[in-house]
Amino acid sequence: MSVQSTLNPRRNSAMRERAAEATQRGSWFVTTGLVLLMLAALTLVAPIVNGFGWFLPVSIAVVVSLVAVQAARQFTGQMWVSAVVAFSLVLLTIVVLSAPGDPVSILSAPFQRFREFSEQVASDTPPIRESQPVTLMIGTVAVALSALADIIAQSLRAPAFAPITLLPLIIVPVTVGVEPAAWYFWALTLLALVLFFYVGHRWLQQGDDEARAAVGFTADGRGGGGIVSALVGGVAAIAVAALIAVLLPPTSGAWWGIFNGNASLATNRVNPIIDLGDDLRRDDPVDILRYATSQSEGQLPYLSLTTLTQLSSDTEWVPGEFDQTSEVTNGEQPAADALASGANVLQVNSNIVLEQGVSAYLPHIGTLNEISDLEGDYLRDEETGDLREADDEPLAQSYQGNSTVPRPTEEQISTAPLNVSSQLESYTQLPDDSAALDEIRAQLEQVVDANATPYEQALQLQAWFTGGAFDYSEQAPVENDYDGTSLDVITEFLQVRSGYCVHFSSAMAVMGRLLGIPTRIQVGFTPGTEESVNAIGQSVYVVTTDDLHAWAEFWLPGYGWVPFETTPSDGLNQPTLDEQAPEQTAAPTEVPTPTTEAPTPTPTPTDAEATPDATDDNGGGSSADNERDTGGLDLEAVFRWVGIALAVLVPLALIALLLLLPKLLRQQRTATRRRQVRAEGSTPIAVSEAAWQEVLDTARDYGVEISRSATTGAQRSRLARELRGHDAALAAAGRLTDAHNAAHFADPERPDFRVAAWDDVATIRAALHERAGKDARRAARTLPLSALPTRMRGWLLRRRRARAARQRRKES
Repeated sequence: MSVQSTLNPRRNSAMRERAAEATQRGSWFVTTGLVLLMLAALTLVAPIVNGFGWFLPVSIAVVVSLVAVQAARQFTGQMWVSAVVAFSLVLLTIVVLSAPGDPVSILSAPFQRFREFSEQVASDTPPIRESQPVTLMIGTVAVALSALADIIAQSLRAPAFAPITLLPLIIVPVTVGVEPAAWYFWALTLLALVLFFYVGHRWLQQGDDEARAAVGFTADGRGGGGIVSALVGGVAAIAVAALIAVLLPPTSGAWWGIFNGNASLATNRVNPIIDLGDDLRRDDPVDILRYATSQSEGQLPYLSLTTLTQLSSDTEWVPGEFDQTSEVTNGEQPAADALASGANVLQVNSNIVLEQGVSAYLPHIGTLNEISDLEGDYLRDEETGDLREADDEPLAQSYQGNSTVPRPTEEQISTAPLNVSSQLESYTQLPDDSAALDEIRAQLEQVVDANATPYEQALQLQAWFTGGAFDYSEQAPVENDYDGTSLDVITEFLQVRSGYCVHFSSAMAVMGRLLGIPTRIQVGFTPGTEESVNAIGQSVYVVTTDDLHAWAEFWLPGYGWVPFETTPSDGLNQPTLDEQAPEQTAAPTEVPTPTTEAPTPTPTPTDAEATPDATDDNGGGSSADNERDTGGLDLEAVFRWVGIALAVLVPLALIALLLLLPKLLRQQRTATRRRQVRAEGSTPIAVSEAAWQEVLDTARDYGVEISRSATTGAQRSRLARELRGHDAALAAAGRLTDAHNAAHFADPERPDFRVAAWDDVATIRAALHERAGKDARRAARTLPLSALPTRMRGWLLRRRRARAARQRRKES
């Protein structure tokens, strides 16, 4: 071996053991570098959460855990101690970040928070709302990844591979469909990564230098050695991360949708028009709600969700600030001041069953006069009439509403005067984009009669959009890159003359404002499709993502906000009830009950004393009839806790199995050999081979490595050196080797009937156990070397020998 190889701890086993011994207590510099790297990497997660309040508690948890793990390693020098401390700190982090209210809830609070997190994920859409469960989840993952990175960097002495643990922090924001973190966060992470690579490299070099110094050599001053390789490694790591991000699916939130389809719905956004087109283009529509209505003739009205009132030059139509609100309570609702006496209106009673996770906004028909059976806390926007859950939670609902829908005649619209009050002036404002507005105005002037009244001109625009001049297409805007509602998109749409409801409604609303009429855009649903008929003869309609819709509303004196539909009829699902609907005179008397499955409207009479027969014409019974008698047991709660228990116990069981696997394999091997030695009819060769191999494996378990390629005599001599002073064990080893040699090499014509006995194997094991130290005994029992792969066995054997050598030096 060359001198260079002799002095290289990577090539010389003795030097390698000395280098490992020199670095067994870790490095505070490496810990500091890892702390900075983890904190920088956490900033890459910021786009997932709508807020940054989680960063401080999570950062404190990461710093405390890494410092505590290094302190344990520094004081004990034991890898397993630092690993136990790391695992304990993960559990402690879970408890602390769960924020238990009292000592009694220390154990229950984490499960409650994890359940709340699963519910939030099931109803939220990235960036998700900042909450205690979100902080807990990020903190748990961050501390666990920090512990894993520390074990790889310092316990396994492989700091170059530790940053692999950061990949989840890079991949998750990409897969859930949010924009990446700001460039300066990436630059900060790169700087921290370079620093970590540098201090890790220098720490390993320090161990190598101490190993060389132990044999009489010293290393010259290294200066800034390693900084170039650290810089190259950092840039390469960031480049690999960027490549992974590019190769992953586009930032559409598709992976988020795997865990919760409703979370990625357009309706789950503050401004649902942003992704409305994506939902319309879904291959598999998602159910939104079901409802029954008292209406028996005419066109069914739309269901409103949220209102878009503002448009700037460089953005889409957006909702106004939801700040002038009042609390929504069951019972009568505030009257519509804009509705004049004698106006032509439609009174509608409806029962609506809303799916969990659809929207924080409450779908409703027209202007609600009365609400019943609404659960949760909802707020009403006094300006628009939109209803939204107070904590932005998209709850499941089953409620009844009494609504007024304005139905002015064409004559009433065309003859209406244009009087814009100060409260409505904001609904006539347009951005200062003269070029785009000039193009839209020029198109407008070609369509309308200059001598007509503004509302007559609005009707002329409506007829133009729906009269065949435009095509309905959900694909054309995407293919031609003009999807959206901005002024530039509208000008392109008016030239191409092909689009879907988003384009028709935004163009009509802008043109209405050019006429001086207050306008806005309403986002909601068309009436849906008849699914069944309930027990009292009312049609039950199902509304899916295919029914998502946007339409323009114009302010009409005496009526208030009136829909002006401009989307061509082939793009609408708007059934009429003149011929198909059953004759009804009463309001609907059934209230569907939401379930965890797709809700089937199974109403119950509003009269509390009545007993409904909730079956439809198809013979289907109500959900109440089909439910099993659970004897008062809350099955949903039982299943939830079973799920939580499995989520905790299964990973723990897998970890325990992984840790116990070598011991279990070793015990099975021993039992097999014992049966073979004691079995009647076994050949002498099989008996002696099983007994002697068990002896060699036992020696290996206690740290005595005996070459398997050596002769039986050489193996016996090596074993004898370890058994000095144990006469019974030496005699047992002699009998086993004699039996082995007799079985393999005796003259067949003069057979030797010496047979190996299992008692001799047990005698040798007892002697090896007695001569071994406490650590070796524990290791032989819990992690037997003979059951491990060769590479892992060699690494552990070197560690044990180094520990034994240190112990002997201390004793001497």
